[in-house]
This record gives sequence, C-alpha cells and structure tokens, in this order.
Amino acid sequence: MKLKKLLSLFLSICMLPVFGVQAEEKLEFDGYVFEDFESPDSDGEWFNIAPETHEVSTSQEHAVSGSRSLKFAVNRERTEIGITSREYSRGGHPMPVGKYFGMWVYGNKHGNSIFPVLSDAESGGQMHLKTFTVDWQGWKYLEWQIPTNKYKLYHIVFKKNNADNGYYDEIFFDDFTISNVSYFEVYGEDAGFVNDTGMAGSVGQMDSGETEVVTTTLDEIDQEPPTRTSPQPNQLNNENPLKMISYKKAIDLPNNIAGVAFNEMTMSSNTPETRGVNWAAPLANDGMERKGKHTPFSGGLNNGSATDEYLTFHFNETKTIKSVNIIPRSRGMGYPVDYTIDVSRDGKKWETVVTVTGELLAGREQKAIMDPVVHSFAPVKANYIRMHVTKLNGNAGGHYFQIAEFEAIDLKGKNVAIYTEGTTVEASNPLSTNMVSDWQVMMDDMIDAGVKWVNVPFMIPREEYLKNGNVVVPQALIDNIRYLKENGVNVTLRIWGSSGRWDGRVGEEAKKFGQEVAEAMVPCIEQLGDLVMHWQIYNEENGGGTSDEYIQGYVDAVVPVAKKIHELLPGAKVGVETALIDMKWTKRILDAGIGPYLDTFDTHIYKESVASQNIIENVGTFIQDAQRKFPQDQPYATYEEEFNALKDLLHSYNPKIELWCTEIAANVGGGGYNVTPPVQGKWLARAYIYHQMIGYTGASMWWTLQPVVTGETEWGVLDTQYNRRDSWYAMKNVANTISFEHQESKTVTADFGDATDMVYKVFEHADGSYLIPYWVWTFIREQNTGKAVDIKVKGVDVKNAVAIDMFNGSVQELNYTTDNGVTTFAGMVARDYPVVIRINSAEGTEYAEFVPEEQPKRGQVVVVEKDEEEKSETELFCDEIFSSNIIMTTDSETATINGAEKPLYNGVAGVKPVIIDGVSYLPARFLSEAIGKHIYWLDGGVIIISDDSLETVLTDEVKAALPEYIKAKKGGTAQ
Repeated sequence: MKLKKLLSLFLSICMLPVFGVQAEEKLEFDGYVFEDFESPDSDGEWFNIAPETHEVSTSQEHAVSGSRSLKFAVNRERTEIGITSREYSRGGHPMPVGKYFGMWVYGNKHGNSIFPVLSDAESGGQMHLKTFTVDWQGWKYLEWQIPTNKYKLYHIVFKKNNADNGYYDEIFFDDFTISNVSYFEVYGEDAGFVNDTGMAGSVGQMDSGETEVVTTTLDEIDQEPPTRTSPQPNQLNNENPLKMISYKKAIDLPNNIAGVAFNEMTMSSNTPETRGVNWAAPLANDGMERKGKHTPFSGGLNNGSATDEYLTFHFNETKTIKSVNIIPRSRGMGYPVDYTIDVSRDGKKWETVVTVTGELLAGREQKAIMDPVVHSFAPVKANYIRMHVTKLNGNAGGHYFQIAEFEAIDLKGKNVAIYTEGTTVEASNPLSTNMVSDWQVMMDDMIDAGVKWVNVPFMIPREEYLKNGNVVVPQALIDNIRYLKENGVNVTLRIWGSSGRWDGRVGEEAKKFGQEVAEAMVPCIEQLGDLVMHWQIYNEENGGGTSDEYIQGYVDAVVPVAKKIHELLPGAKVGVETALIDMKWTKRILDAGIGPYLDTFDTHIYKESVASQNIIENVGTFIQDAQRKFPQDQPYATYEEEFNALKDLLHSYNPKIELWCTEIAANVGGGGYNVTPPVQGKWLARAYIYHQMIGYTGASMWWTLQPVVTGETEWGVLDTQYNRRDSWYAMKNVANTISFEHQESKTVTADFGDATDMVYKVFEHADGSYLIPYWVWTFIREQNTGKAVDIKVKGVDVKNAVAIDMFNGSVQELNYTTDNGVTTFAGMVARDYPVVIRINSAEGTEYAEFVPEEQPKRGQVVVVEKDEEEKSETELFCDEIFSSNIIMTTDSETATINGAEKPLYNGVAGVKPVIIDGVSYLPARFLSEAIGKHIYWLDGGVIIISDDSLETVLTDEVKAALPEYIKAKKGGTAQ
C-alpha cells in the first residue's frame, strides 16, 4: 500500500462541491492518504468478502479523487434488518501514526449506519468508534479521534437499518486518511465535516456531554498493583496492619445481591451418592429407583462406530458374580453393538465372561425404559467388573456409548454393583469430563461464597403430564434444593415448557400450550412445596420474534403459568426474562397485558464490549425489539439511565414489579472480548455493587458457577479444573460486606472534592454502620495501581472506620480527622474496583489477621495440628495424579475427602494422625484407599503402596533387594 502526502490543492478542489470551501484556500496541516482504492485489486486486497450477501469491488461510479472508489453492496433477502460487517484486511491493517482517522463516504440518505473498529496490535482487543447515520446524499468526510499507536484498522461496519428502502443497498468509500490536526479545526464548525473527538465506550462517553477519551490506567500511586493474594494498603501513609474480612457462610449472612446461575440441569442428578451430574459414570450404578429423565451414563462423542471404551466397577470386597443386567437408555439410544463383560481380581489382569457382537436391541419395542439385557455365566470371583465396548451404533444423534444402569448379580440374586454396596465406577471416556463437578465441591462452592440465590434451570415435562397425567420431579432436585435452603441459599427455578422453549407458538396454540404447562406445574409445585420462592417462566424469548402475533402468543403462554403459581404458592415471586435489556420488546409485552401477573422482571447483562473496554457503568443493552445492537447505538448515556428508564416503564404498568439480574458475566479467555481472571474478579465486584447502587431489588446471578467453555471463551467463577477464580473470591467479599439491609442513606453524605470521575454511594444499616463503596469510573486493568482522593463525610459521629477491599478481601483500620462535624479520610486510594469504607457509629468490629485463603490443589493432603496456642498446617505431599483433597487433624478419628467426612478406619478405635518431633504419621490403609492405591505390608518393616497386586510388585528383582530376614516372613494387607 502506498503512503502519500495529502496535498492542499487536492483537498481544496475535491471539497469544493460539497462543503463550499474556496479552491484558493491553502491547508496548513500534515495529513496522509494511506488508501485511495485506485488499484482495481483493492477490493480483494483490503476486504474479506461474503459472496452470498455482499459484493465488494472497486468502482468508477463515484470517486472523490482519481477515478475509483470502493463500492460495498449488500443484498439481504430476509424480513429483519440486521448488522452487516466486513473485515478490513484479515487481522487488521496497521495505520500510520496520527491523532485522527478519516474517510470519505458517498451517502444515499437511506439512514444506514457506519462505524470503524480498531484492533489493539498487542492484546487483540477491539475498540468500536462512534457510529454515524448516513443521512446525506453525495460525498461527506467522516473523522474520528484515535489512539496514536498500537491500533490497526480492523473492521468497517455498515449496518442497514430500514427495510423500507429495500433489501439491496450500497455505499462507497474513498481516501482513508491519517492526520495530526483535525480537519474540523482547519475548516471550522460550518465546513460540513462530521467530526467525533472521542471514542465510544461500551455505551457512550462518561456522560452525554463528555468528549475526552476515558482514562485506561490508574498509575498515580507508587506501589505494585494489588492482587487477590498480595493486597495493598487502601490509605496512603497508613501503617495499620492488613487484616481479613470475617467470612461467613450463606446461612449466617442476610439476603444480599450475590448469586450464581447454572449452565445445565446440574441439580437434577448430582447427589452425594453419584457425586456427579449429567452423563457422569456414577449414573451407571445409582439404582433404578432413583432413575429419572436425566440419569443415563454416556461416553464421549466418537467420529464413527469403532471405539475402545469401558465402564469399570470396583467392589469394596471380593464378590461372586453369576450374571449382569444392562438396562439400555430410553428407546435403546447409544446401546453398543460389540462389547465384552470382563472380570478381574486386581484391576490389571482381565478374564472375559461375555462376548457380544451384533445389534442386540434390533426389533425390540422402542419404549421409555427398556427391559434389561441379561447375560448369565458360570459364577466367578471378582473385585472388578467392566463393560468393554469396541463398536457403537449411531442412534443417539452421534456415536456414543450409553446405558441407563449396570447391575452385577451375586449368588443370592443381589445387585452388588450399586453404589449402596460401596461399589465405585469410572469411565474411560465420560461425556461429563470438564463439564460437571463433584456434589460436595459444587455445594461448597455455593455455600462458602455466601451467595443467597442460585438460578437452577428445570424443564417442566409437559409431555410426561399429557401422557401420564402426572410429573415426577427428580428426587435429586428436591433433595438438593432442600439442602441449599437448609444452608441459607434460596433457589430461583427457571422453568421451561416443551423441549427447551415456548417455540413461538401463536393464537390458540399458544393459549393451549400455556395451559398445558400450567397443569404440568401442579404436581411439580406439590412435590417442591415452598422450597422454591422465585419462578422464572421460559427464557430469553425476546430473541425469537417481533410480530404482533408472536408478542401476544408469548403473553398467552406465560399468563396461565403465572396464574397457577400464584394460586398454589401465594407468597412466591413470578418473573420473566429477557436477553439483555430490550426496552421496546418489554413495552410490547406489557401492552399485551403481562404486567399484572409479574412480581419480577429479570434481565441478563453481559460485558459485550471488547477486551479493552471493561466498564460496568456503560454495559447497558445491545438489543432493541429482539434485534442485536452495537454499543454505540445505545440511546442512553449510562447504564443507570437505561435501568431507570426500564424501571419507570415497568412501574407505569405495575409499580410492584421488582428488577432482578438473573444472568451477568464477563468471560475469560483468548478472544477479543475476553478478559483475564483478575480483571473478571474486579468486574464482578464492581458490577454487583453497582447493581445495588442503582436499585436492583433482587440478586445478580453470575453466569455461571461451573466452568463452561465455548471456543476461546470460558465462563464461570470456577476454572476448568474447578479451582476458584478471582471472581469467586470477589463474589465472596461482596456477599460478606454488603446486604439488602444496607439502604441508601438519606442523612449521611460523602464528598470526593474535585475527583469528578468517582462512582460512590452511602448506605446505612440499623446497627449504626455506614458503607461507602467507591471506585474510579475508568476501564479495568490488571496493572492499575490507583489514585489518591480525600473523602469528606458529613452526618455521622465516626467512632472507627475500616477500608475493605472487594477484590482481595483485605481490611485496614483507617486514620481520619474530624472538624466541625466533617470527618476527613485523607489519602484514600481509589482503584478501578470497589473499596468499601465501613464507618461504625459505635465501637467497631474485630477482624482476624489477613491470611490469603488458598484453595488446596486437587490431591493435596494436609495434616492440621490442633494446639490451643497456635494452629499450623503442614503440607505432606501434593501429586496432581490424585483426584481427592484429604484433610486430617491430629485430634480426630475422621478425615474429610473433598469435604465429605469419613472414618479413618472402620471398626478400630483410636486411629488418629500424630505428629512426633515434627514428623507426621498417618493411618496408611485409609490414605491408600483415599488416593485409590493398594497398600501391602511385609513383616520386618516394609510398606508397599502401588496400583498393582502384591504378586506383581514382588518381582524377582525386588525380592533380591530385600533383606533376608524380611524375605523369610509372611506378607499381608496393611491394617
């Protein structure tokens, strides 16, 4: 590409017809045209073309200079009008260094939109520049102020807005320019240019009149940026020690805004016995009496029928087996074609007792739960039994190994493979890998975080009700909701109708569908009782359609369900959800009559801005009447302004409607929209507290608790190894600091002086405490250190005060002065995430000293020595091949494995870990079983821990190395 000097004479001549600039005017500034589209190959070189809907070519129809420009035509033969964007040189094209980027655009007054997208050359993050509406005819020059380095031109986005002008449309570009002086400055306000002297954030600028670029770093404080495990003081020249929030579990906390959501029906099948969820290996031996719609086992997807997979069952002692029963999944889906049944004494050497080749289920009646496939054989002793599959059929929507249940029958006719007999199971290729979590881990991750609300999806089996006149709610769902409620966590149940959605039914069909779902709700509510106090009907239906019939059909499908819930549970809350905030769609369903039946209106809010623009206050909405929008199309200056508009709209129809946020998230990963884990943690804390500031009356539920991976994007406050991310700890800090009992203060005020970019509010509590959360309205960055502000507080008699860091949970007692009723907190560090000042008008609260709460790695064994004077922890060993966290204490005969309490050795009293002269001694048999190993002892002092049998371990080479007095003695199993 050529880079040429922008000549004054050229600009004067070409601008004369459009702007009336006199030809003799001489322009005195440094500018460059870095693309003039004069080459016939410019279309292929600069633009990535989608031939089915777009045509990009150099054209001689119009030109602002030379003889050619770039023509971009779009032909979208469909009813809705959407966004059409083209990639401007794959990966982005470097621009010359300059302050202003400009282009000539030939318009046709059709009201379409155009805006550029820049790409950060280092991080890959994208920045959307301001949108202009093409409301002119002929050539016009557009200009944007831009960063002077690091950015590339990534997209030119052309959006067709008006179907009245037909589905075919076109626009022309010419002479992309870079300059250090704005053409606007040269020609004046009346020259006819369109000038944008700032870059849009997620919604717009800081307020409607702001034109400066939002500050992207906070580096005024001379210290390292704070991290979750390395906090920094929140007041300059304050030598008071850092302490830690006094953490409490959910049951000990008042209702607060912190909540989490689930990505799947995890609660319907995950139990303390199965210790896993959908498709996990333990569902193959969880017992038919617990079976429900969602409890089959499934292996992972295979490319074809050939496979090598197994389910291995480990008995707690030697069993004599005479037969197995294999119960297929519903309609026989996923039942294998070729497999063997094998037994083993040591899990290494296998004997085949059954061989199957060919389709056993062919010709059988296809029914919900099929009869078992029975395999009998001569009785055989075994410690292990497995189903080894080598060929699959393709009747499960792909090639999967799937069954509903595996039973091993002993001589007395008893199923000894079931979990209640102590049998464990593992799969070689479970579909649930990295998708599910252990039951106790899952529960601990919610309860320990202090969240008060959990969003649980549940599909109401309408078809089951229509067929059988009844609905059976999975017992696991009932048990898990009850467990959460007993531990202080409330459940929002997101109920769906048919196969996932209402599916856009209209007219009488919609009314019939709504009535059917309402009738199916009756047995569900009878079984769940008052365990669920917040019900959400359907999900994100504003993404489906906009016709009047669609809107009315949606209301007709919702109202019967809402009425039935209110009838059977008068105290319950009922709400509907929209994807993001959709003001127009919401008004239309309110006009259609849904308002009187709603207690809550539930929104979904995501960080949909690019990675470099992490700012909750501008997150807002990007959807209008079911059509996705870009941030710069947002008609509201701030998220708070938009929220208030939504609240006013809802309350004009029903003043009792509460606003909840049932999905909110900022994703982690490598894509252009993704953030790092520390930034995600800061964003979560800022989002939750901002929601309470602006008036959300219900919980904000983070999407999700569990790790979900979609391409480069990772959702969830847990990573894919189920370690707690920074965002999990930030959520815990918020939950343990602020609650709905803290209301906006009417008497106490805070003044930040000339720091006009601060976000803050004063909350008060009946116990005499006041909370002032504050942060800088700027983009969140890992490297931000903060800036100093003086905070003056009026209206309260301050006895003591602390600063609580919402990112790392540190607490520091503050220094302050009081003069004439004004308390000054000098040198407070304002960061890009919330710090909360807690003021006590009575004597303050004592906090434990700061100790970073690290989650033990999977496989870590910790012995805790109990001592009245001092508690110490000694890490014995950590091996990532182990799958359990094991914690033992020196004064207890029990230990915990992944949170579940287990006796150290059944039947023997007094077995405890001991520490003698600094050496830890552990009960070997318990430890070996906990880590899934065999342990053997030999008289004379040799202990062997191994995956293999004693016979396998004691090779001739090993025996030769043993002392003679040991070789002469008998070996056995360690006690």
